Amino acid sequence: MKMKIRSLFLVSALLLIGCNKKDNTKNSEHTYQFSRLKNQYINTRKFLLNNFLSDYSILEKNIWDLTSYMQNSFFQLSKENWVKSYSSYLLLSPYSFESTSLSHAFSNLRNQIDLTYLNESYIDYTQANANSGIINNFSTYPNLTKTDVLNAHLIGGPNNISIGFHAMEFILWGEDLSVSGPGSRPSQDLTSGINADRRRVYLLAVKEQLKSNFTQILDESTFEKELLKLDATKFKDLLFVSLIKHIDYLSHNLIIDAVDIQNESYELDKFSDKTTLHLLKMIDAISLYLDGRSLFAGTGDYYLIDFINEIDTEIGKEILEKLSTASNLLKSVTVPFDQAILDLNQRETLKSVSVNLNRVSELLQNFQTKI
Repeated sequence: MKMKIRSLFLVSALLLIGCNKKDNTKNSEHTYQFSRLKNQYINTRKFLLNNFLSDYSILEKNIWDLTSYMQNSFFQLSKENWVKSYSSYLLLSPYSFESTSLSHAFSNLRNQIDLTYLNESYIDYTQANANSGIINNFSTYPNLTKTDVLNAHLIGGPNNISIGFHAMEFILWGEDLSVSGPGSRPSQDLTSGINADRRRVYLLAVKEQLKSNFTQILDESTFEKELLKLDATKFKDLLFVSLIKHIDYLSHNLIIDAVDIQNESYELDKFSDKTTLHLLKMIDAISLYLDGRSLFAGTGDYYLIDFINEIDTEIGKEILEKLSTASNLLKSVTVPFDQAILDLNQRETLKSVSVNLNRVSELLQNFQTKI
């Protein structure tokens, strides 16, 4: 009887050891996979950041030329390269939702770089008030330095945005009063009109503040070191939560809110009318976050989509299908975004874009829970 008990105990112990060995193998496998993904994450993020900074340096030169020589050609170039540099920035959007538990500047500075729903009368004149805004307020803002413009940011309300890409967009395009086009600020507003000198100084201050933000983001050696030290579980959370937050922001804040409220104030680029283009860039950002191979021609690196496909090919396949569908649906919108949200058929198309993006978010959350 004792021999039987001892034998059963040994069998149970061996089975337990076998189970633990299997679990440890699985954990080790994921740890190895996440260590490869860390390098991909850093390299893709750095590539996109450097690409953006290259585009932004051209915009900086255009603005400097505009404010120095006050010529219409530089005004037009500034607008063209605002669109290009903001497009490059939006490819970085998933990384701007990184966990603030790490020592990095990207998510911490997001509210200085890319806040939308801007109250234009906080910055400059509008049709309703020819004397509104910081630019026309000589007593409170006599100098309009970079510090002045930064200190005015979000004072008095969440839409009182004084810096960032959309403050620059408003200064370049002006209030959008057109049914079928963007804002039509005349170049004289920045060259020879009333308070043109103030407007140029303000534009320079916004440019310099953005440059300061991006300098902090680029100098992130501490962030990279901390990222590399994260264990598999913490890195998994950062990797998936950042992407899911980006998708949810795109789907809900930038598409569905505008569709439901049917107010152009809720569109991403309400002054330049480039919203649809830039929403597409934000979908492209999801694809590059999943698979950045196209950025590094000829390399065989390991990307997030590879990991997903290893664990569950059906989830990986559906994610890519839904992303492609969302992108194609958005491309089928035939009118500017501010008109699309007022048109019944176009609204349904935009809702379908959101539905497909929501499904991608759901699939990623399911996968995150599964592993």
